[in-house]
Amino acid sequence: MSKDKELYQDPIREKLIGFLENVYEQKSNILNGVLAITFVLGVIFYFNNISNVKNESANSEFGIAQNSYINGLQDFAMIEFESIAEEYSNINAGIMAELYIASNLFYDGKLDEAETKLSSLGMFDIDALDANILGMRGDIALSNNQYDDAIKFYNKAKSTCELTNYKIKFQIGEMFALQAKGSHDKVVSLANSLLINDKISSSNKNIIEELMAFSKHFTL
Repeated sequence: MSKDKELYQDPIREKLIGFLENVYEQKSNILNGVLAITFVLGVIFYFNNISNVKNESANSEFGIAQNSYINGLQDFAMIEFESIAEEYSNINAGIMAELYIASNLFYDGKLDEAETKLSSLGMFDIDALDANILGMRGDIALSNNQYDDAIKFYNKAKSTCELTNYKIKFQIGEMFALQAKGSHDKVVSLANSLLINDKISSSNKNIIEELMAFSKHFTL
């Protein structure tokens, strides 16, 4: 192993672990965005299918579970989501329940289980929701040292949603994956392109500057 690799291996692993731990610590804030989207989507599904008795019952149960989750009764809500996913597996409420289950597994750190769920769900044709799913799959691949897969997921997520904050979040994920591969020149280049964005938040700016400084050490 080269001196560069020896210097690089432990610090980048610590950074990757720290990154993922921070994601889990911030799960409530992150999940709120997913919850907001799924709430709206759930309402749309409800009104689109209200004429169907089975769908009406499913959507009613889903609404109760969703409200419970939002109000902090996660344990009860997850039991309900599991029941809905099993009983209504081929209709909208069941599919949305599966998404909640997958999201909960992800934020609990059960990444392989979450990936299995997410990969079976497909896409929803709602840009922000689809981008979040792809981003989660990128985080899972990153934690499993599947760096090329992570980069693919982050890039696809970035191209799926036009929201600036989302794009930056996925590009930060890409930078972590690039660092793990030892592609420090690309990290520095990407960081420079992001830092000229005057809409970037101070917290994201700090993360990007730290990543750039770390990679610059290996480009000297």
